[in-house]
Amino acid sequence: SLALAALLPACGSTSPSGTLGVEDLVVGAGPVLVSGDTVTVTYVGTLTNGTQFDAGTFTFRVGAGAVIKGWDEGLPGMRVGGTRRLTVPPNLGYGSQGNGAIPANSTLKFDITLLAIAGK
Repeated sequence: SLALAALLPACGSTSPSGTLGVEDLVVGAGPVLVSGDTVTVTYVGTLTNGTQFDAGTFTFRVGAGAVIKGWDEGLPGMRVGGTRRLTVPPNLGYGSQGNGAIPANSTLKFDITLLAIAGK
């Protein structure tokens, strides 16, 4: 978008845009997640150099903007019991802001296991 382009540095650094990587490590046998579902997941987040920055269990509504865009876009289609690896480019993660242990413009890797979908 033009608004985003105005925020990018003009010093020839790499653009923070990129493509979301989605890889199913384990395909679950349970119900299929669709945007709007409230889900419970466990996850491990690492930087591309392998440094872990976060891990835990989280319950949220997919597609509601409660999480980074990479999760909202990358989780639909998963089945309960499955594990999916998301490779999230900066524009779908924390961008030029960074967040705590996450440096600005970081590509992030998440291994996410879908434990439950509320009501399914």
